[in-house]
Amino acid sequence: MPVSICIAGATGWAGRPIAKAVLAAHDLTLVSAVSRSAARQALGRVWGGDADGVPVRGTVAAGRKGAGRLLASTRPPH
Repeated sequence: MPVSICIAGATGWAGRPIAKAVLAAHDLTLVSAVSRSAARQALGRVWGGDADGVPVRGTVAAGRKGAGRLLASTRPPH
């Protein structure tokens, strides 16, 4: 059974390749992403393509719902 993943920062320069790797993995499922600026959109659309069914949430709490693991690819707050 695949592990369900949420990626915080999936719209950023470091998070995008991580998200693409999760999407390509057979044992992982990307169920959501977190980005305040891109909330309420599909991740594929944010990346400039078609909607891919991966919702982008505005908070980590919302993104984690339904995800077994959270991967954070964000910079720490100043």
